Amino acid sequence: MSTRYQLWDKESQVITPIGEVLTAGQWMERYPAAAAIPYVLAAGEVNGAFCTPLGQMKQICAQQGCDFSACGTDQEVLDTIEAFEDAQNAPGEAVSNEELTATSLASIAASLEYQNMLTLDDAEVV
Repeated sequence: MSTRYQLWDKESQVITPIGEVLTAGQWMERYPAAAAIPYVLAAGEVNGAFCTPLGQMKQICAQQGCDFSACGTDQEVLDTIEAFEDAQNAPGEAVSNEELTATSLASIAASLEYQNMLTLDDAEVV
C-alpha cells in the first residue's frame, strides 16, 4: 500500500498546496489528460501537491532499473515504484572512522606536497 502516492479515482476532489479545493470535473478541465489516462496524486489531504501520469513514472523508474514484471494492476505498479524509491533512498553502509582518517590524511599529504613543490626554485637547464 502506497504511503506517498495514490491513484486518482477521477471522482475525488483535489486539494492543491495553495488551498484550492477542486472537484474532479474542475481538475479534469484544468488537466484534460487526467480524464484519459491513470494519474498519480500525492497521498494525504493535500493530494494536488504531486500530479503525474502513472505511465511516465513507470517509464522513469524502469530506466533506473525498477522491475515491473510481477505487476498486474496499476496499484501494484505504484506499490513497486514506492518500494523502489525506498530502496534507492535507504542509507548505505556507514564509512568507518579509520577510512575517513586515512582518506583525510592522504588528502592533507598531497596538499602539503603540492605546496612544497610551489616553493622550489625552478631548475635551470644548462
